[in-house]
Amino acid sequence: MTDQEFFMQKVGDKGEGHTIGQYRDAIYRITEVEEAQRFFRGSVAWIAEQRKTHPEATSPPGMSDEQIARDNIGYLLGYLCGEEHTRKAKFWADACGAVHPIFGTKVPTPEEAFAAGQEWAKR
Repeated sequence: MTDQEFFMQKVGDKGEGHTIGQYRDAIYRITEVEEAQRFFRGSVAWIAEQRKTHPEATSPPGMSDEQIARDNIGYLLGYLCGEEHTRKAKFWADACGAVHPIFGTKVPTPEEAFAAGQEWAKR
């Protein structure tokens, strides 16, 4: 099984696509470093394929497939709270360098999150 096939199996994608919820749930379920690394590589391969077949619907030009995959994983980790967030964020950062694209591994206060959103909107 290729890394991309492994990724698709983990997110439940049988060729018709997958939802962000399926992607998130797969990230939360993975507990082994080797699995996380393989999931990451498979995600990168899937993103590369999507960029070729759907160039109009991809992330900003100049952003690597690897960075998109890291940001996607890190963003979804941002929905976790407390100890679970701390544990999972460290796990994925160590496994493949995936961290939240704005906050890294830090859990922001509501005020910090709001201010960051305001700054992001100015871009």
